[in-house]
Amino acid sequence: TVDATHPDGWGTVLIGGMRLGGRDITYTDTGLTPNQKTFYSAYFALDITNPDATDGSYGRLLWVYTDTTGDLNMTSSYPAVARTGPKNPFSTATGTWHVVFGSGPTSYTGASTKSGKIYALDLATGALSTIFNDQSVLMDNAFMADPITVDMDLDYQVDVIYIGNTYCPSGTGCTSSTWAGKMYRIATGEDTNTANWQVPSLVFEPINTLLTPNQGQPITSAPSVAMDEKANLWLFFGTGRFLDTSDRTLDSTERWSFYGIKDTCKPWLNPTCPTYTPPDKTNDLYDASSVIVCQGGGTTCAGGTLWSTVLNTAKNKDGWYVDFSTAGERTLFKPAVIGGLAVWTTYTPSLNVCASEGTSNVYAAFYKTGTGYKEFVFDQTGQGIAVDRSLSLGTGLPSSVGIMVTGDNEMVGFVQQSTGTIVQIRQTTPFGLRSGVAGWRREVIP
Repeated sequence: TVDATHPDGWGTVLIGGMRLGGRDITYTDTGLTPNQKTFYSAYFALDITNPDATDGSYGRLLWVYTDTTGDLNMTSSYPAVARTGPKNPFSTATGTWHVVFGSGPTSYTGASTKSGKIYALDLATGALSTIFNDQSVLMDNAFMADPITVDMDLDYQVDVIYIGNTYCPSGTGCTSSTWAGKMYRIATGEDTNTANWQVPSLVFEPINTLLTPNQGQPITSAPSVAMDEKANLWLFFGTGRFLDTSDRTLDSTERWSFYGIKDTCKPWLNPTCPTYTPPDKTNDLYDASSVIVCQGGGTTCAGGTLWSTVLNTAKNKDGWYVDFSTAGERTLFKPAVIGGLAVWTTYTPSLNVCASEGTSNVYAAFYKTGTGYKEFVFDQTGQGIAVDRSLSLGTGLPSSVGIMVTGDNEMVGFVQQSTGTIVQIRQTTPFGLRSGVAGWRREVIP
């Protein structure tokens, strides 16, 4: 509503959920009609536009949404906002704002007895717009991770939504090495009517090649995206889970990975993606797991691969992957992509029952190859030695990496450990971090 607090109808909205504290509860009381009532997990929206507002608008509850069929489950999926409609952000026709999230697990153990679902709501009212619920696509015994929304051409309209999931192929009783996952896209076509959005389609299915037949890998966090110089959209995400005590029990067959995938579908050009085929990990992706890059790009370090060879090999693939060599190492948080680097954290739980914490690492890989860059990223000295792709963060479960830009090619990453320690990591990026003129052309001004 247009008023003094919301000029032209603009405002700031906080959207929250109940996470794993929101399991459904059935309550019986003779004073109720009917005598039994079930309370379900929910999402809610608050108006937090102006903390100094005197009209009572600050903190006002705008809406609460729950699925009374019980299919939403626990509200563990971090919601994303998508805008579609008229391109002019200053027009009185403000387009339509949507909230997108996925269904959660049904159990505190991080398992689900129901199929995965994706919800789209009207941000203004909380009214349900669409539920994407194709069980054959989103899988049974599944729950969704955190979605992201992407505006490719920066026209204030979201073109595509990406979201991963975790599911149990056997139905029940999955262990740490038998959970699986998939990454999906929803192309919006910039349509204000969510019923006209494309149904979720498979982008990629990560697998553990250590097992025969290959097993899947669960996705429990949001991806990140970046565009290269050829207008290819890259999708970056890791695999693994840490939701239950069974997730720290290893049987020597666990292997989780991090991926950089080119979405060759380009759904902002053709939302239906008629010719897209999800890449095969073994045949279509570059295996960057054990590739060693020497400072300067030569072969002056033991086992080093020429940087030109790395680039030429990787460019002919649909992306890359890094299989973690340490048993139990996994990615649990959204990566950062900046300055030509994909930066993510990993966690390896301790198998010692007397140890309360495991150990963690931070990785910084060149975004198009998954390897270390040809120059030092972390603090290293020397000439021609192997470039470190990862760095130990010590004891504790890490957060995602927060980034502070400190120079043209300099940044500091901050990671909060579960021990309370905040680790700072100085990094040098391949590309400049500050905005500026990239080029110009002569124009004739009438």
